[in-house]
Amino acid sequence: MINEMSIAVAYQDHVLTLETQETSLSPISKALALNYSLPMTYITQYAEALNDVVLGWFVSYFQAACEPNEEIVLSDADVFEETCLSKHQWYKIRKTLIEKGFLRCRKQGRQAFYSLDEDNIELALRQVQNMLAPVIDINRLIAKTLIHQQGLSIKSVILFAYFIQNLPYLNMAERTEDSPPTLFCQDAIVADTFLSKAEIKAAVRDLKKLNLITIGHQRDKDFVVLHMGVLGKLTAQYCQLHLGGDEDAAC
Repeated sequence: MINEMSIAVAYQDHVLTLETQETSLSPISKALALNYSLPMTYITQYAEALNDVVLGWFVSYFQAACEPNEEIVLSDADVFEETCLSKHQWYKIRKTLIEKGFLRCRKQGRQAFYSLDEDNIELALRQVQNMLAPVIDINRLIAKTLIHQQGLSIKSVILFAYFIQNLPYLNMAERTEDSPPTLFCQDAIVADTFLSKAEIKAAVRDLKKLNLITIGHQRDKDFVVLHMGVLGKLTAQYCQLHLGGDEDAAC
């Protein structure tokens, strides 16, 4: 049986049941499903402005999490939960952004309050050449499964989310364990994600290792097929581990 939740998730639908060949967890708590139906957002323009994909990933999160010039408290656990960044990555990002004048930090007791320097961010954005790159939505369940459990990089997840976002719409009756072939154009991916060709190559290699994608060649063009059945099994395993059989537990 195809994992209906994960295929629906991949096609940007939101359902509250999870069914796999190995197990049946139905229904997943509404709170859990709603949490994972809210996408993470990657804004390519921030990556270009900061000249770094992972910095752009974090600033995309931060801009969505707070109002302009608002201070928010961020712990290591908050950053891990909301962005999938490890403690080491978060410390490196924090240091870089503070040194470059994009992030402010104010300590009060044991808490650290963070805010973006909106003026410096705006100045950096004015240098961006590709203001038409699309916003990439990344499903939280997929991101956490692939980063936390499977050890993929954020860059690999961005590429996979980009592939998902470019799938044609299919109704439920038309969906199978494999997506329809869609055009794989490296130059378009570079423009739309700010991933370099070397980063794309590495991400493709890692996604292939998990059998999440296949790259094919037809009529002088490259195509990518996403293996939704594989994605379904991986996300089901992640939910099983974190639900622990308790319907109301949170991943």
